[in-house]
Amino acid sequence: MSDYISKGIDVSTWQKNINYKKVASQNIKFAICRASYGWEANQKDNQFETNIKGFKDVGIHVGAYHYAYATTVSEAEKEAKYFLSCIKGHKFDMPVYYDMEEAAIAKTGKANCTKIALKFCETVKKAGYLVGIYTNPNWLVNYLDYDKLFPKYELWLAQWSRKKDYNCGLWQYGGSTNYIDSTTLAGITGAVDKDYMYKDYPKYIKEHGLNGYSKQNTEQEKPKDDTPPAQAPSTETVKTVTYTVKSGDTLSAIAAKYNTTVAKIAKDNNISNPDIIYPGQKLKIKTTSGASAPAQKNEYISYTVKKGDTLSAIAAKYKTTVEKIAKDNKIADPNVIYVGQKLKIAVKK
Repeated sequence: MSDYISKGIDVSTWQKNINYKKVASQNIKFAICRASYGWEANQKDNQFETNIKGFKDVGIHVGAYHYAYATTVSEAEKEAKYFLSCIKGHKFDMPVYYDMEEAAIAKTGKANCTKIALKFCETVKKAGYLVGIYTNPNWLVNYLDYDKLFPKYELWLAQWSRKKDYNCGLWQYGGSTNYIDSTTLAGITGAVDKDYMYKDYPKYIKEHGLNGYSKQNTEQEKPKDDTPPAQAPSTETVKTVTYTVKSGDTLSAIAAKYNTTVAKIAKDNNISNPDIIYPGQKLKIKTTSGASAPAQKNEYISYTVKKGDTLSAIAAKYKTTVEKIAKDNKIADPNVIYVGQKLKIAVKK
């Protein structure tokens, strides 16, 4: 996890009586606070104003989010306007987000969910904010058109695991379940969501005069650059360990333990069926630490699925991952592919 810039949290009405000074003392650098939900006049988060002031007073960067209930484009516009009314008068050195996770919205279908997200983000962006979507991998595959939304808008990924499957500006890696560190934080009662930041949002927002800030004078001397801040470069190198399979082990559990993927373990150990391993089997596991070489760009080739193919075998053949192929081809279930299916495969240049 050494490639993140800083660590933060997100809070709402469910976290009351926060000891902001104690939170800051634990190297928490930012907090995303729920501002509102829905679009009715009484749907402002009752802890929002307290949280914004409390975190700012102890030097913690703040952002805001709106919890989505809209099932139509017109309702999404209402939510955006209501959200803007709730955050008016504040400066945010973190982005503002649209929290999309409600089952009722998902039921309206991928095309409609995408239109809802676009309408909210477009409306908030026009008001001068750096805006993004908070959502999870299931939504990114099944309910949102990834290519239409990102990188046009920011991604705050909710994936409670040891490893994220998508590049993002913020990663909510844990909450009531946390595989990386504790579910709690001194100064807050109960479980708290924890996040990593991968882009220098405070610098970008202030330099570009977004989220209530005036554009810095130094920027006027530079060519205009509206590109959102780049993700922090990776500082990891690869090392290999030997793991002996135990009774009850699965490749997915082993991959999570060592911060890698099933596809990588299968490829490195010539495993044709990732579902079959046996106790006593020796596996070479490549893990990451330290500094790594700059990331390479991808180009795509077309592959036609043949009888007997699996995504894991195809991924191993082209030195990529099952997750990457599934995302690029919008495959909801990586275990289901069919003969004759055309796949886009990312290969290194």
